[in-house]
Amino acid sequence: MARRREQGAGEPALAQLQMAALMRGYLVMFLPWVFALLHPGHKPLVMHWYLHAMCEAFQKAATGTIRRIVINVPPRHLKSITSVAFVAWMLGRNPRLRVMLATYGAKLSREHLEKLQRVINSRLYQALFPGTRLTKSGIGEQVLSTTTGGGCRCVTVGGATTGFGADIIIIDDAMKAEDITSEARREELDRFYSGTLLTRLNNKRCGLIISIQQRLGEDDLPARLLEAGAEHLCLPACDDTETVHDIGFGRQYRRQPGEVLRPDDEPREVLDSYRREMGPRDFATQYLQLPAALEGNVIRIDRFARFELDEFPRERFMKLVQSWDTATSEELRADYSVCMSFGYLEGKWYLLDVLRGHFAYPKLRDLVIAQQQRWKANLVLIEDAGAGSHLCQDLGSRSDWRPRPIRPEADKITRMVGQLALVEDGEILLPVSAPWLDTLLSELRAFPTCKHDDQVDALSQFLKWAKTHPSWAPTEYDPDTGRKLRPRRRERLKRRPGRRTMD
Repeated sequence: MARRREQGAGEPALAQLQMAALMRGYLVMFLPWVFALLHPGHKPLVMHWYLHAMCEAFQKAATGTIRRIVINVPPRHLKSITSVAFVAWMLGRNPRLRVMLATYGAKLSREHLEKLQRVINSRLYQALFPGTRLTKSGIGEQVLSTTTGGGCRCVTVGGATTGFGADIIIIDDAMKAEDITSEARREELDRFYSGTLLTRLNNKRCGLIISIQQRLGEDDLPARLLEAGAEHLCLPACDDTETVHDIGFGRQYRRQPGEVLRPDDEPREVLDSYRREMGPRDFATQYLQLPAALEGNVIRIDRFARFELDEFPRERFMKLVQSWDTATSEELRADYSVCMSFGYLEGKWYLLDVLRGHFAYPKLRDLVIAQQQRWKANLVLIEDAGAGSHLCQDLGSRSDWRPRPIRPEADKITRMVGQLALVEDGEILLPVSAPWLDTLLSELRAFPTCKHDDQVDALSQFLKWAKTHPSWAPTEYDPDTGRKLRPRRRERLKRRPGRRTMD
């Protein structure tokens, strides 16, 4: 009996030792305790499957399985608490590590460091990780230092990082949601990442970079990391497709279509109310992790009339106009050159073709000529800026037709919005299907936060011309004199072939 009592008395101690070992070895076991410490009086953390998936992604990063990862999760889904827990957990395992945490503002950085300090100075943490202690200086110059030379430094976008190398860089909310429409802010963050953060890695080959934040736009920082080959854990608040996620210990979770992340706090009806209040664009970006809302941001895709491309050959159209937005770089990240070909028929304009690519100037000039000849274009519009201005002069002296230069006015959004009446009135038709259609629709949906907007520029340029020249397309002209044809003269000319002229 005495032996049984001794064994029973040792079971709680053994359980505590086992739990301590699990907390030291696995972030998913450490996170609930961190949450309880930082949120006293709250109900215990419900470890939904998505938290297991986030912890597993961090775990893989900790073991070196992956070196670059993007975790996209909606607001208020514990991404910052998980980041703080990860930093504390990594410093507990190796107090010499140097971690850099990048955020959009000094206040948020301070909050992260205060939470981290609170965790590391707690009794349980010191019992779990006796080799990790903070220096008595506390938070100085946005830095928490360990007694062994490691620590965490918080930096803000555009701030100084001189003198601090990092083994791990964590990017947690590097941009406010309202700043994504600012091209200057996006460029500032892009420069900060490539020109500052990347240079601070102590080991460029083994250094770890983790981006954990909500999506804000098609051209945000997560998009750049993904483009460079980072692993991706995407966790939309609700998803209409089936997805499979690693959740640790060799397990996978199969998320069913329509399943929400937090059914207890944010069921589908709550998310639907968010969508109505926020609007489809912001909700799709921040909660669904879709940087281009399906209904479109500025340009409503559902307002375009549609047609079957195969049923409308060039011969059916009375006139054809091409609109060029030009660039002269072959670099993959540079702007594109775009040519859109529109056919006119019975008061409506049909988009028949889109050419898009990176071309050096000689190739671009040849393509403008080739496209005009291929489609027998009656008019070629070219933006009168940069390479377009040179093209207008060059082609005017080299070919038997002259392009029409179009001087851009106002900003891109104003130029596009001001011409949308033609779309709303059903006068602009897109094909039901075409090889180039998906790329075009993606850009239209994402505008004005899309990475490239050259197709939008070519479209707005054409729309402006069509809006200001409503009588040009339905009017026929004498091929010899260029004058408007009277009815009788028009009928006589239709009986004999005549050459097309550029207006």
